[in-house]
Amino acid sequence: MQNSSITRSRPISKKKYTDYKQDLRKDFLFSCAYCSTAERDLHAKRFEIDHFLPQKFFPILSNQYLNLVWSCEECNNLKSDYYPGKIKKGYVFFRPDRYNFEDHFEITGNTIIGKTEKIGNFTIKMLNLNSKRLKTLRDIKNFQTDLDHKLEFGIFSLAKKLRNPDGLDKGYIFNFLQRLKELKNNYELAIKELAYDECSAYELDEDPEKLESAKERREYASNILQ
Repeated sequence: MQNSSITRSRPISKKKYTDYKQDLRKDFLFSCAYCSTAERDLHAKRFEIDHFLPQKFFPILSNQYLNLVWSCEECNNLKSDYYPGKIKKGYVFFRPDRYNFEDHFEITGNTIIGKTEKIGNFTIKMLNLNSKRLKTLRDIKNFQTDLDHKLEFGIFSLAKKLRNPDGLDKGYIFNFLQRLKELKNNYELAIKELAYDECSAYELDEDPEKLESAKERREYASNILQ
C-alpha cells in the first residue's frame, strides 16, 4: 500500500456532512485535495466539500467522513459525478489521503506531469491541472520561494557578520534586522496581491487556451467513459 501525502483525522460522528467543514480544512491543510491550491491563494473562489463517491450514486455514503474531500469550486465542478466504476477500469482521481504525490506526479517549472496513466495523467487531464491560472500560481510560488531563500540567506549572513562587532551599536543592528523583517512581510503581501490580480484576470478574460483545454478534456473524457 502506498503512503499517503496527508493523514486523515477521525472526528466524532456528526449529523450533516457540512458539519465536517473545519475538520476537512485542517486535514487537507487548508488546500484543495486535487489541485493543491491553498485557500489563501484563491480569494474570491469558493472551497467546497466534495463527495469522492458522488451522493447521486452513493447516498448511503453522503455523511461518511472518509468519503468527504476538501476541494476548490473549480475542481469540484470538473470532477462532477465521475467515479471508479463509471469510467474504464483502474482510472481514479488522485487523493492525497490515499496516495503519495511523488508516485503519480512530478513538477517541471510550472507544469505538472503525470508519472502514471490511470491516476496521474487522468487527474491532470480531467481536472485541467495545467490551466493558465494554476501555472501562473506556480510561477508566483516559485518566484516567492526563490526570493525567500535569498532573503533568508542574506539576513543569516548579515546577522553572523554583525555578531558582536567592534564599535557598532547593538541597537542599530537590532533595528536594521527588524527593518529587513518588515521588508520581507511587505513583499509577501505584494506577492499575494499579484496572485489575486493574475487569477482574477484569468477568470474574467476570454482565454483561447482555456477554451481549447476544455475541448481536449471533453474528448479525453469521452474516450475514458465506458
